[in-house]
Amino acid sequence: MNRAFLFVGKTFAASVMLFFAIIVFQVVVYGGPARDVAAFISGAGGISYTSYVAIRSRTS
Repeated sequence: MNRAFLFVGKTFAASVMLFFAIIVFQVVVYGGPARDVAAFISGAGGISYTSYVAIRSRTS
């Protein structure tokens, strides 16, 4: 249980860091249009949901 929680924490931290890196990259390259930021917010939500489902199916 503790190991699974640690894995969730590391996965979440990695996805958040990746999300912010993508936003910074977008801002630097394209000047930060809000449409792309919203698209990446939804993309990051999909990534975290997918990892959550994978963890649920592995533990059950």
